[in-house]
Amino acid sequence: MRNALASGTSGRSNLSTLPNLGATDVNGTLPCPPIAEFMSTTNYTVCSGGSLNFKDLSYNGTISSYAWSADNGAILANPTNSTTAITFPTQGVSSVTLTVTNGQGSSTKIKTVTVLNGTAVINGNYTESFENAGVPANWSVVNVGGGVTWDQTTVAAKDGSGSFFLDGTQSTASQQDILVMPIMDVVNNPSNLLTFSYAYARQTATHADKLVLQGSLDCGGSWIDVVSLNASTMASGSGGTTSSPFIPVPANWKDVDVTSYPYWFNFANSQSATFRFVFTEDATTGNGNRLFIDAVNFQNPNGLNELTKNYRLNLFPNPSTGETNLKFNLNDAANVTVNVVDMLGKNVLPATTINYNAGEQTIAINKNASLSKGIYFVNISINGAKMSKKLVIN
Repeated sequence: MRNALASGTSGRSNLSTLPNLGATDVNGTLPCPPIAEFMSTTNYTVCSGGSLNFKDLSYNGTISSYAWSADNGAILANPTNSTTAITFPTQGVSSVTLTVTNGQGSSTKIKTVTVLNGTAVINGNYTESFENAGVPANWSVVNVGGGVTWDQTTVAAKDGSGSFFLDGTQSTASQQDILVMPIMDVVNNPSNLLTFSYAYARQTATHADKLVLQGSLDCGGSWIDVVSLNASTMASGSGGTTSSPFIPVPANWKDVDVTSYPYWFNFANSQSATFRFVFTEDATTGNGNRLFIDAVNFQNPNGLNELTKNYRLNLFPNPSTGETNLKFNLNDAANVTVNVVDMLGKNVLPATTINYNAGEQTIAINKNASLSKGIYFVNISINGAKMSKKLVIN
């Protein structure tokens, strides 16, 4: 066959010459219609009111025009550029569409974006000490493996009488259990500290459990590690190493200031920051020991301790099963306002404002025992100086 093509008979040898290939456009490239493709520069999950950036990845031909669109109320910054930013104000699913065109035709690509509720639940001072059975309001548990997972307990506590714990004695190798906090507004509370306490015991000296506090800026679309604690770090100064089921005593609790870790700065400007505790059981054997978490606080400490000392502010009994007393001392006459709010900042008792003379004062709180079991804040303003005391009702 090759010899026949190379033969000069009937001009066969001309078929493969460069002039002939060019004349018949065998060597040429015809213009083609483009094939649309694009990507988000981060991910496809976003908080309501948040934005994502998209860029064109179309191929197969030179593109002469771009047309971006999105539904569900989405707002596009540059709908005719090769890149665009899109803001998603409405919860739900939004379809993002890119159509690319040239002289030979056009092509369209559609991708979906999940828009989650980005409204902050925590907008100011907040605490959770797990006093009530079950998962707290606006928290969630992700039980990846379907086995034993996070649960409330009253066998030990750093604050109040309850805590959340994982019974690692029942966990399988590499089991992962997740505890997700409510969305919080960080940017409008720049002085607040995010802290929590934990107690942990290692089953053996080789158990490699790990606790990580992760943060998300896109309602859980992506996560970054903020605090990472290995088994050795957690056990040291806490429960150590023991094969007996661990029940912490007060000296076993360790405090963590999340805001002191370098990666906290990623969340300083966020109105919709989400955090979660991720515990991973030892990958080799599983069946570890126990981890307890308590006293999760997002609080502004500035000046509160000093003011509390100056006014000798005290709340007793606390915890209480009913009425409790707010006691304070005034050096001079003052206008005093007191209100009681729940963990979401909602007033649960009528606010009172009274002019007091100098001296020791006592105000009865929850006189009718109308507050249900839970955590509350008793807020007091003395001539504009604001303080707060946490109240536990059992």
